[in-house]
Amino acid sequence: MSETKNKVVKKQSTAVGMVSKFESVKSRGLENIRQEDKSMPTLKLLQNGSPENNKNDASHVKGAQPGMILDPAGDTLYDGDEGVQVIPWGFAIQYVEWADRGTGPKSPIAFHAITSDILKQTTRDGSFKDRLPNGNYLEKTAYHFVLLVSEGSAPKPAVVTFKSTNLKVSRRWNNLMTDVQFKGQDGYFTPPSFSHYYKLKSAQQSNDKGSWYNWGIERLEPLVDGTDDALFEKALSLADSFDNKMIHSQIAAPKPEQTEEQRKSPF
Repeated sequence: MSETKNKVVKKQSTAVGMVSKFESVKSRGLENIRQEDKSMPTLKLLQNGSPENNKNDASHVKGAQPGMILDPAGDTLYDGDEGVQVIPWGFAIQYVEWADRGTGPKSPIAFHAITSDILKQTTRDGSFKDRLPNGNYLEKTAYHFVLLVSEGSAPKPAVVTFKSTNLKVSRRWNNLMTDVQFKGQDGYFTPPSFSHYYKLKSAQQSNDKGSWYNWGIERLEPLVDGTDDALFEKALSLADSFDNKMIHSQIAAPKPEQTEEQRKSPF
């Protein structure tokens, strides 16, 4: 557990006696903050070379180790073997335009629709990056928007990204969601993506070039009528408000970090 997380918990504990007063004026001062006025944390699967693991790096998170899952909002760490529970409520895939590390901003230069012809403007370079005439490169990226459900904390929106060779994991997750069928009054139907809980875990992989961590996806039990009504309504509200602009305005996207496999893969 990180120091930041511990400090947050300590502050919360001092507010217990004020709960009734807080409830009487709930959301006061937050009336004008819309969903698009907030950033959405990107869950990160820590790799061997992640700066969060390095005690001498400014991005170091206390207790961080390869294979752990990091929620950067509060620097909360989760054991990769145990994983985290999420409820998916949105999906998008786009071409993300980046400048090379050290030559431009750490955030994306632009987002391009997957249906655009932007890829036709690129040339594959020696490092297998699709280069635009302006020198930037494109990275096909899938975004899975979820509710992070952790014990002792309120559910909150987050996003999980997949790129390069990890796109096959994204496709498997999509298959897990679209393969679900329920029998209703009019026959079988496909429920919304937020009909089930899913478990995200870290899965170590290796080859003769090295080892790295990838996401493991497992479909869990469906939401329960009565017990999970609040989660259903929260996911439905987020899904109803979803559009591709959410990617551009709400994701705090760091410079992409490649696994050892991705650095050496031609794909």
